[in-house]
Amino acid sequence: MTRTIEKSSHDDAIRAVVEERTGNIHVAITAFLRSLALFYVVLSVRDWGVALGAFDPALRFDRAGASWAMYHTIVCVLHPVVAIGLWTTLAWGRVLWFLSVTIQLATMTIWRETFGVDWVLLIALLVGLVGYGVLLAGERFTAKEA
Repeated sequence: MTRTIEKSSHDDAIRAVVEERTGNIHVAITAFLRSLALFYVVLSVRDWGVALGAFDPALRFDRAGASWAMYHTIVCVLHPVVAIGLWTTLAWGRVLWFLSVTIQLATMTIWRETFGVDWVLLIALLVGLVGYGVLLAGERFTAKEA
């Protein structure tokens, strides 16, 4: 009976250490995803401003070419939804975020002649991907360590 009690308290102590270590990384991931969500809210407002012609009347949705109109349609719908998904930290938000990043990287690399390159946005997207990768690696490391 004493051995069972000792083993049980030892297992509880190990579980407490594991939860403490993994809890910190989960807090960091949640904070990171919510920061990304706020970034996507700002990006959504900018996208809608461009689509409405607030920055460049030539890029206004009804005056833009077919490729720009399609791009505006996609990002003006996708980015607010990405912001909600990232804020809630649900898996579908991360999937839509990766889809959004892929679309934007494609427009800035493959179709660079049509859409140009927004260097600030490109760097922000890459920093977001690298930051998320580092946090995921940290999560896996702490899970293995524990």
